[in-house]
Amino acid sequence: MWPFDVEGAEVFGLLLVRCLGFYLAGPLFAERSIPAQVRVLLAAATTVALLPVAPPAVLPGTDLPQFVFAVAGETFMGLLLGFGAALPFIGIRIAAELIGIQIGFGIVNVIDPRDGGRISVLDRFYELAAVTVFMALNGHHLLLKALGTSLRVVPIGGVSPSPGLAGHVMGMAGSMFVTALAVGAPLIAVLFLTDAAMGFVARTVPQMNIFIVGFPIKIGIGLFGIAVTLPFFVRTIDRLIPSIERDLLLLLSGM
Repeated sequence: MWPFDVEGAEVFGLLLVRCLGFYLAGPLFAERSIPAQVRVLLAAATTVALLPVAPPAVLPGTDLPQFVFAVAGETFMGLLLGFGAALPFIGIRIAAELIGIQIGFGIVNVIDPRDGGRISVLDRFYELAAVTVFMALNGHHLLLKALGTSLRVVPIGGVSPSPGLAGHVMGMAGSMFVTALAVGAPLIAVLFLTDAAMGFVARTVPQMNIFIVGFPIKIGIGLFGIAVTLPFFVRTIDRLIPSIERDLLLLLSGM
């Protein structure tokens, strides 16, 4: 089966496509700042590691259209797994965006190397913190395990999405907003109360320029709140790891 013959080369190529799709859409290596050569080498190394333990493949026929269809299926499989693993991190970015707007950092943007767009400083901070904590808790082992499990559940060349797959993806998209709420709700609530208190002060002491006084206060309270809630943020990432595994298995059940 090792790619010294035509059949082995087909299996290696299809598995490489699945791994490459996973690295292109996954939460750790999807940024444009990571060279394409690095992602290709990672996908090739993962393919070499998984190929000896892969179950028998469902190889397409000798016709070119069947092989192209198999390549498209493996690409879809890898992208779907990577997208499912990245959804919680997208939820964290949504929470960071809302927190940044409440603090007043919405106008302070930097270039996002992933898509070339602009994101706030807090977006970048929370994303890097989430990835760092995720890897420190061996979450990347979970991603590699998900790739290995996908080979047992959906053999190479046997991708066939079921009608219930769309429902699974929609459910995972809903859990993304739950993650955003879990990360951002405490700080957003504190900043909302700060706005209410400053509004009360503006009504009772109209001589005070609340806009000049309020901005430093909100920034200070926001940064202090971020520092206080960082331990809870780590716990949130820790709880996300089993949920990511459960969601990926749910996706595989729909294939």
